[in-house]
Amino acid sequence: MQHYRANSRRLFISDPSHLPTTSRMTVFSYSGRFARTVNMRYGLHYVLVGNYCLAFPTPRRAAIAHADMIAHLADQNFQIVTVGIF
Repeated sequence: MQHYRANSRRLFISDPSHLPTTSRMTVFSYSGRFARTVNMRYGLHYVLVGNYCLAFPTPRRAAIAHADMIAHLADQNFQIVTVGIF
């Protein structure tokens, strides 16, 4: 799960998670849970039905995408905020 706010220069991100299914309902459910966690911990107001989760076909592809996102935004001087377990 990940979301970045360009105006605050922060990337909120969790570790890649294995979902029991990558159905749209499951991904949206995790997205909402991620948004609620970020909102509570950091006093933000993300929309709870936002698409903050991305699904990948293998754990390896998810790990690569995760590392790429962090590297890309770190190069742009974003603060990386790890949400951890949510």
